[in-house]
Amino acid sequence: MTSQVRWRTPGALLASSIVLSACAFTQPIPARDMALGDGVRVELSEDISAENLMILTRGQGERGHLLGAVANRSDRTVQVSIDPGGGGAFTIDAPARSKVNLTHAGLVIEAVAMAPGATQPTTVSSPATGAFAVEVPVLDGTLPHYDRFLNGVEGRV
Repeated sequence: MTSQVRWRTPGALLASSIVLSACAFTQPIPARDMALGDGVRVELSEDISAENLMILTRGQGERGHLLGAVANRSDRTVQVSIDPGGGGAFTIDAPARSKVNLTHAGLVIEAVAMAPGATQPTTVSSPATGAFAVEVPVLDGTLPHYDRFLNGVEGRV
């Protein structure tokens, strides 16, 4: 009788694993856009988004640097405004089917309201989509690849 039990157990395990894997195979995996990186993503429309937005600064009240990108997947040029406060809004012209990298655009905020580690209330808008409020992370030069931008903001290379 023990030999029958030995053969039934592997068979039951095999059958249950086939059934469970079939459930996973037939269920679609939902596709979701995610903000990959240290910044935040703002979906203005199906075709227009601001990607990986972040503010780099040495400290609260000091100058800062706005990093990120504007993606335009539409067939027309769009304008996107980003207003992090502390020095006015920035307007970006994004040509049709393009991604405009803001990293080297020199978008300097004169006085960042929040300290590194906090988030800065920011408005991202476009005439075609309206305005969206978002909390943009404020980072400092703790990570070496961000320190080089802070050196540029401070006037050093």
